[in-house]
Amino acid sequence: MIGGDPRDEAPGAMDLTWVGYEAVLALYPEVAGDLADVAKWMECGIEELSLCMAEEPMAGYSELAARLLDSHRDFPDDARRTRRILRLLKEGERQLPVFVDDRDGFLMEGRHRVVAFKMAGVESLTVVRVRRNEGRGAGHG
Repeated sequence: MIGGDPRDEAPGAMDLTWVGYEAVLALYPEVAGDLADVAKWMECGIEELSLCMAEEPMAGYSELAARLLDSHRDFPDDARRTRRILRLLKEGERQLPVFVDDRDGFLMEGRHRVVAFKMAGVESLTVVRVRRNEGRGAGHG
């Protein structure tokens, strides 16, 4: 499994408001492809997702970042993507969120970002926790 659940290090993350995909796209239009991929992971359409955004400490993702960085020697494309993100961060690009399954903390989208954020010394990252609506309206998670 990629992940682990860092919520113990992010008190209050569970108390935040759950929203639909439109709210995330309004803030981060660049992640439309990520949301489509997340919906595939969850085996639903993006309109069936409930999302909760929160700033979480990088410390909760440090071990994962180290494991992913270790895999770069075996996966050179991952290393290139991570270096590109790191370069963009150094050039002033804003951080994009990572997407985590709320049930188990699995990192669905943002592996390369987590590694680049760790390499850049980022202390917190925006995490979008994801649930499938299961028949309820968005925001009623």
